[in-house]
Amino acid sequence: MSAVGYQQSIRFLGGICIVLLVVMLDLIYFNGSTPQLNRKGMNVTVPQFKKYQARVCSLDFLRNYFVKTGRFFGGGKWVNDKWWPKDCMMPKYLSPEQLAPCLVKKNIKKIGQVGDSQSMRYMAAIKRGENAYSCKLLKSESTMSRSPAPSYFSPPLDPKSIRVASRDCSGCAGQLVRCTPQGSTETTDIEVLITEYTKDHEISTKRNAWKHECDDRLKNISGIFCQESMTTQEVYFREYWALSGYPDVIIIYAVHAHEAQKRRPSDFRRDFTWFIDLVVSVVPKTTKILYWNSPQVNSAKQPVFWRNITANTYISQLNAVSASVIKKFIIEKKVNNLYPMFDLYGISRDVMKWIVDGVHFSGPWYNQIITLFWTTLCAD
Repeated sequence: MSAVGYQQSIRFLGGICIVLLVVMLDLIYFNGSTPQLNRKGMNVTVPQFKKYQARVCSLDFLRNYFVKTGRFFGGGKWVNDKWWPKDCMMPKYLSPEQLAPCLVKKNIKKIGQVGDSQSMRYMAAIKRGENAYSCKLLKSESTMSRSPAPSYFSPPLDPKSIRVASRDCSGCAGQLVRCTPQGSTETTDIEVLITEYTKDHEISTKRNAWKHECDDRLKNISGIFCQESMTTQEVYFREYWALSGYPDVIIIYAVHAHEAQKRRPSDFRRDFTWFIDLVVSVVPKTTKILYWNSPQVNSAKQPVFWRNITANTYISQLNAVSASVIKKFIIEKKVNNLYPMFDLYGISRDVMKWIVDGVHFSGPWYNQIITLFWTTLCAD
């Protein structure tokens, strides 16, 4: 056999080997579930999936999957009210003994969240911290008022500069707590701030240079002579957190159920692009920005008036828009601290029974999603 023929034979055999390897991997099929022990010694069921899970379910995995596919990662299965991912490893959920050292190791002193009434429910779950710490309330807006409370944002802002408007969201209120792990003196502040829309004006600031109302602290940060904010989002990200200290982790929850009342998808794309640009422009590069898309709604449990307004078809469209905008920022603008999280729209499909009023879920949903948050955050 000539040298050329020998090389061709080698290439042919190599190609066959690659094909056989792919076929063998695809034949590793999901055949049910295997019982394992959790930290309390109770039997839990961990599903065995068809493809070999060599990658850890980390923030980097979620981001890389998103960049490759353009979709939020949602492949997995609910087993005994726990959601298990399919294409990455989550060998066990975080225990209380693991969470506190994780926060210390990563130097996470402050976690911020922005969103609507859903964010308050996630806040309730995140304060529990997998039973790893206890939290003390530092301040809170009133759930009895629809208007933002200027006193909540002062300090650091001057209350005379704050303007407020009524929220549509009933019972929505910002809150700040300080959490201490058991047997430790280390603390982590956890805060939630209310945003009903991607771009709204329910809290703004007004300063008049002629009346000497400018804030020199903001001028030193932004370089703007007499900075003021016309939107809630600018107040939070360019003023309040800029002066009180940016969180080490910021969680952004989609507010699509509210957006459906006010905007077309094209409007949302414009405003969401503006919002993400604002956040990544002012937040320190060391802060991790985590974005959760919107879960499904259960139209059968919604009031008739809302069924055609906040339908899943519309929410799905807004999720797709947010995905395309975030991908553009990650790839084209090379934003390295923006992380798309799990696909709540897909994950919620099999637990619609937990939706109590058409939009909000019962406790197990929020507990499970926040457990995914802690586990993924500490996997990096």
